[in-house]
Amino acid sequence: MSVEFIPRETVSSLPVADVVLKSDNSVVTTSYQYEVKQPEEDKNDFIVEVKASKLKRVREKLELLTSDRFPLYELFLGISSTCLGAFLSALASDIQLTTRKGQFLFIFCPIVAMGTGVAYLFLRYISILKPKIIATDLLVEIVDPDKAIGKEI
Repeated sequence: MSVEFIPRETVSSLPVADVVLKSDNSVVTTSYQYEVKQPEEDKNDFIVEVKASKLKRVREKLELLTSDRFPLYELFLGISSTCLGAFLSALASDIQLTTRKGQFLFIFCPIVAMGTGVAYLFLRYISILKPKIIATDLLVEIVDPDKAIGKEI
């Protein structure tokens, strides 16, 4: 008894593209035309033209935000809190101002703590403000699609 094997269909077909070949003075160009199906959410979408120079400026501003460097203000916070802690510890102990250690802890440490504390506050404020300034510049720079005249796809 012979059993005939019939495979099930596993291949789906796509519409064939219309291929056009043009030849002008030894230059051959081709173009393909085929049906493109869009997802439902893209049916009301449109294209907005943006100049390359504008994209370059936007990318440069975004690169300012993505640069991952160690924040200098964190170093100032560490120095400030260390010096403040040393000064407060010296107040609680019986260290004399007349010694070198006393002069360092009672004179040098409070000055350094205040200076680096103020530097921390200003640098931290700038680091918070910088993304807002760049975002505002980007909003001015980039096209608003609600106010643009676009071509429907």
